[in-house]
Amino acid sequence: MASLCAVSAISLASFSVADESAAGHALTAEAVKARADIRQYDCRTTGKRVGKKQAVTVHISNISARETKKFFGLDSKLDRGIRLAHVGEYDGNGIGLDGSGADYFAYGPSATSLWRTMRPIIAGASPARGSYVVMTYGDEADPLVKNTRCKLD
Repeated sequence: MASLCAVSAISLASFSVADESAAGHALTAEAVKARADIRQYDCRTTGKRVGKKQAVTVHISNISARETKKFFGLDSKLDRGIRLAHVGEYDGNGIGLDGSGADYFAYGPSATSLWRTMRPIIAGASPARGSYVVMTYGDEADPLVKNTRCKLD
């Protein structure tokens, strides 16, 4: 049975630049603003099994030909952010040639920590309606693994 989580919007009041400094880097004013603008909502969790290797997949909807440069530009930012935060590894991306969307993939011991690191970077891409994040708390091939999927905008 799916469970719902409350609408979650990041506010500047709940964010401290010191949090990012602990990860080895500071955020620019633009990144702080972007962090305040992303919204995660309509979260649904399925499965119960939790494992050691966890994953985050971010799907960005409706990538036009004009936006592919911005999409690929996030690669180095995600890789660097995840490495500096020591929360796992960035595994790359996949893009639909039909413009329907694109995905970013990351793996590590904690899907929650990965998403916390990736979220402000993804916010800078201004995800379109229909975008979402999937946090997988174990082996992605396990049909009983715990997954949380949240819509983004």
